[in-house]
Amino acid sequence: MAIIQRTLLPVINEHNPRQLLAIYGPHYCGKSSLVKQILQEQSSCVSLDGDDSSDIMYLLTISEKSAVEFLQDKTSLFIKNAHKVPKIRHLLKVLAQANNSFKEKRTIVVTSAIDLKLNHDENNLLAFNIERMLDIDEHDMLFREVNLWPFTLNELLADCPPESYKQIIDQCLVKGLTPQVVENYENNSPDFSEQIRLEVKDKIDLLLHDIHLLAPQLSISKFNELLLILAQKLGKQLDLNELAQTMGLGRTLIEEYIAVLDRCLAVKLCKSIHLSVKGELSDGVKVYFTDIAIRNYLIDDFSPIEERNEQEQHALFENLFYMERYKMHCLNRSNISICYWRLSSSFAAKEQTNYIDFVELGNGMRAYQCGYHDAVCKHFDRNGVFVRSYHNCSLHRVTMENLLGNCKV
Repeated sequence: MAIIQRTLLPVINEHNPRQLLAIYGPHYCGKSSLVKQILQEQSSCVSLDGDDSSDIMYLLTISEKSAVEFLQDKTSLFIKNAHKVPKIRHLLKVLAQANNSFKEKRTIVVTSAIDLKLNHDENNLLAFNIERMLDIDEHDMLFREVNLWPFTLNELLADCPPESYKQIIDQCLVKGLTPQVVENYENNSPDFSEQIRLEVKDKIDLLLHDIHLLAPQLSISKFNELLLILAQKLGKQLDLNELAQTMGLGRTLIEEYIAVLDRCLAVKLCKSIHLSVKGELSDGVKVYFTDIAIRNYLIDDFSPIEERNEQEQHALFENLFYMERYKMHCLNRSNISICYWRLSSSFAAKEQTNYIDFVELGNGMRAYQCGYHDAVCKHFDRNGVFVRSYHNCSLHRVTMENLLGNCKV
């Protein structure tokens, strides 16, 4: 298979060299390969790895006084697995400030499987929030933070004939979009399926290690339990009080556990929208997996999508669509929040349309109903409360046939 070009590459090549560039992404999504492309023309590049104890010791010798001298003889610096370096936020701030003392700025790039939130208040790292609602001016910041996810469908299918789209997407709904899978997506042998299982197990082990680094006070066994529940409830609204009772934890603690998974880039949170309609659900939340293969591993099901029941097919398609839209907004650096809309149970029976799969806020308002099959993709009720209340909202119906067109960067 030809090399698949990452859409993020030209975006980050344009970043301001005075800023330290931080690339966040789940394990095995291609961060190191991307950095090699960024730095391929750089000489005197020093690469250090947070997985290497000697490299960590070397980095820990850097202080505010010695940072300029450390960077003096380097044109570029690459720190891989930066999240594994103790006190990394402080160290990167020191390096970024030292870099500003040079007329010719050094290229400093770090990769991390945890969102380091370098431009955010450290005291609010685990808070729930609706993302991208604030338009932040990045020009004066010390850090440029970008996200690299598993391949987008548009990256994957750019050079493929349209008649092969459905087959490839069906594979992605089961095996995910990480580089290892994409390179062999046509391979359906038992050996390859076992290889996927081993790779996903390794990803989960790495994820749990990251979780321990970020939140050592929380229980790893509870994270294992939570991941399985989230996998089983894919596409369903979570009852956090019920979840807290099931796991024997308080609701606030459950929110913290989910927020840690989000910050470790394993899941993304989708909250319910509550603007102006009586009966709108105000505190709902759904969770989608950034790598669908992890979800399928957790429920021990890598069977083909056509063998799944209708509910499973819709949940997987919903997860795929949500993540494709999320990736698109990340690449566009757009201030868009993706939510869902639902009426509370006491009002739902009175309406033909009592939920909307996704609603996007920012630069207008857009609503999406999506479905793996046309038959389960609900039409918008033109006389329903949502359309009546949000008449300026554009309405979109997404199926396999127009999926790509709704996810273009």
